[in-house]
Amino acid sequence: MARLRGWKVAGHLRGSEFRELYAHQNRLVRSLIKASLIRLSSVAVMGESLQWVFNGLVDPERITVVSNGTPDQGVAPFEEEEPMGLFISGLRARKGVIEAFDAALEVLEEEPTARFVFAGEAAEPALYEQLERRARRHPERMRLLDVVTGEERRRLFLAASYLVFPPVEPEGHPRVVIEGLGAGLPVIATDRGAIAESVMDGECGYVLADPDPTLLAERMLRLVRDVELRRRMALAARQRFEEHFTQEAADERLALWLEDVQRSPL
Repeated sequence: MARLRGWKVAGHLRGSEFRELYAHQNRLVRSLIKASLIRLSSVAVMGESLQWVFNGLVDPERITVVSNGTPDQGVAPFEEEEPMGLFISGLRARKGVIEAFDAALEVLEEEPTARFVFAGEAAEPALYEQLERRARRHPERMRLLDVVTGEERRRLFLAASYLVFPPVEPEGHPRVVIEGLGAGLPVIATDRGAIAESVMDGECGYVLADPDPTLLAERMLRLVRDVELRRRMALAARQRFEEHFTQEAADERLALWLEDVQRSPL
């Protein structure tokens, strides 16, 4: 209908699981999807590493990258003593909460003054009960919170010393990661979606191939024990945010892409 009316059509993929969805359809549905994609003037993905999602479905020259940004919520004041690790996402297995929790317990065995907050929707009740039961072993050091929004969410970022987000399954360009960078938090994450394009491994955090609890704990301990390393990575995280992931930068990327689409031939 849009083509008949002479309209340009652009698509923006916000995640990274489209290819898997496509692969699990029958031949007829795949044909319909491919025919629809051919009619797009342009399609945007969240990172360079996600362009493969449309391999063989969209011509490479019609694929572009338009990554996320987020509003500036301020920078966390640097805390030298009793650093706090923050996990803030849905408390679901796919987000790596089990591995992050296991790693936090390993850290507490070696550094009893460390602190952790896990915040997010208890989307899997049995898992949440398990986490709650284990957290009771360290009532002064581990807190479980429900969904946090607005000012409460901002305060959590500003109270943290580093962010832990090690998803197990595919991601797009998780906003929580750039929120962490914006708050000046070193980010410990896994290489999913466009995360490795946001967090420079060894500079403003650590990016692991997979969410191995022992490796996560080792990276956490580096930050807990080395004040200067944490300070250096915190400054690099904030700089990374200011140079690439402010809301203004994201809005400009989106606007420039849509202008390019408008100028392109139908």
